[in-house]
Amino acid sequence: MRAAPLGRTPQRPQRLWQSASQGLLVLWIWGLSSLALLVMYGDAKQQAYQWADSLTAVMSRQIKAQAESLERRLLAQANLLGKTIGKHGADAEPLFQALRPLQLADPALSLLFIVDSHGDVIASSRSTQPARLNLGGSDYIEVHRRQVLSGVFISHLSQSPFTHDRGQSSMIYSVRLQNEHGELLGVLVAMVNAQPITAMYRSFQLNNKGEARLLGGDGRQLLSDQLHEDNPKRLNLGLLQPDTDWRGGYVGKIGNDEQPRFYVLRHIPEYNLITLVGLDRRHHLARWYQFLLFGGLTLLATTSYIALQWRRQQLLWLQQDQNHEQLQEAERKIAGLLDSVPDAVWSMSPDHSRLRYLSPSAARIYGFSPAEFLSRPDKWMERIVEEERQQVTLVFANTQFANGEQFEQIYRIRLGNTTRWIKHRAWGVQNAQGVLLSIDSLASDVSEQINSLHSLQEREQELQALLDGMPLGAMFFKNNHCYANPAAAELLGARLTPALTPAELFGLLHPAHRQQGVEASIQGQTPFTCTLLEPGKPIRFLRVSWQFVARGNLWLLQDVTDSERQARLSAEVEASANVGGW
Repeated sequence: MRAAPLGRTPQRPQRLWQSASQGLLVLWIWGLSSLALLVMYGDAKQQAYQWADSLTAVMSRQIKAQAESLERRLLAQANLLGKTIGKHGADAEPLFQALRPLQLADPALSLLFIVDSHGDVIASSRSTQPARLNLGGSDYIEVHRRQVLSGVFISHLSQSPFTHDRGQSSMIYSVRLQNEHGELLGVLVAMVNAQPITAMYRSFQLNNKGEARLLGGDGRQLLSDQLHEDNPKRLNLGLLQPDTDWRGGYVGKIGNDEQPRFYVLRHIPEYNLITLVGLDRRHHLARWYQFLLFGGLTLLATTSYIALQWRRQQLLWLQQDQNHEQLQEAERKIAGLLDSVPDAVWSMSPDHSRLRYLSPSAARIYGFSPAEFLSRPDKWMERIVEEERQQVTLVFANTQFANGEQFEQIYRIRLGNTTRWIKHRAWGVQNAQGVLLSIDSLASDVSEQINSLHSLQEREQELQALLDGMPLGAMFFKNNHCYANPAAAELLGARLTPALTPAELFGLLHPAHRQQGVEASIQGQTPFTCTLLEPGKPIRFLRVSWQFVARGNLWLLQDVTDSERQARLSAEVEASANVGGW
């Protein structure tokens, strides 16, 4: 059984969801921002239209109130003047007498005059000698010639035609003068100073924010709070586009407008007038433009940040994929290597609940199937012989793998009638933060080595018994340890120690024979005879030989003092005899 990979890359649906969520986040931010901009734009327009609507309402009420008041008086006066003209004709004196009281009764009236059907001024409220003017062609005269009006007609004069009023802007109110048969006798005209109305317009303090205008029904511009020499006489209201967001609201440019404006029109049908207020669109949307700029920059920055994060996530995923592929390749190589190893290798979670890896050799060594190991990662403990199981289990449980401690034990397991020796090592695997990720184990079957060791120990014991029974001195050197039989102990005495080495043994020889012993050892020329260095004692001759036995060095020491002395004495006698014979 092979383990799951150590690092898993996110599944494709998860990645798609993360990418989609980032895209949805961008769309949500843009949508929310667009909605906020639309709401703010709508609020800005609504405020502009509300203000313009309130101004047109004030203007309409003022114009209508003034017109209604004058209309009642002028119509009443027109009836009297019609009878006067019918009785006295175009005599200026009686007409002056009829007009003068009316002007004096209303300070707003600057002048009253009567024009006959030909357009000539025939009477005035200021003098019995009216100015000789012909006003034929004026709209407030021609309208009464073309049609029969039952009420007042309102117009405007930017400059009065009369000398004493020249240069003064006036509102013109005219009514028809007719006889009892309805025939046109003339026109009664009232001039009212337009300054109060203009001042009212200017009190709105539109300045560069917009303009208030009073128009005739045909688009004639009568009054404006910003009179310019280039002001058109007639405005083309058809250029304005209706704004569906506000009833009676329009957007466009008319007259001398440089920029589009928000317009509100209010009709006064009784007098065929239109009050018109246009507010500068750019000025009233200035804050919205600022928010649009700031919001746009913020959106771009946010989108760029999200795009950067998304790109970083893409690169991270790419790196994860590459790492995952490299990890899988490494795991395949490691798994192939571990599968070929005769030792049992497995890895389990820190809580011993889950097996992450199991090599095939584990089933062969412990005799459990992979499924049994998978169900219980600690199942190997059941194979330990009863007299060792508790001790091994306790040591394993008390090993602090998270602190870097390792578990190492040699124990026996029983498979049927067979007993095996197992050398078991376990260690913890930690990440860079020191968190324990897994506990890995390596179990080796060392039965052959243990059995060989036992066999060797038995041979060593047999060799020791053999050496103890030998009359010769015997010394066995192995693993920095020296064993000497009783005969060797008797020869060397107190100089014999368990830690004695062959080199130190050479040091016990007479200096004259040490080099001989070293050369013999190197050339393998054993045995050789030497003398033992014992100051203050008779010289003793030893015959030394050695050989390698049971992975050790066996030395044999034989005391040949008597035979060596006898041999040397015989040699001396023989030498003396030879000398004497000569």
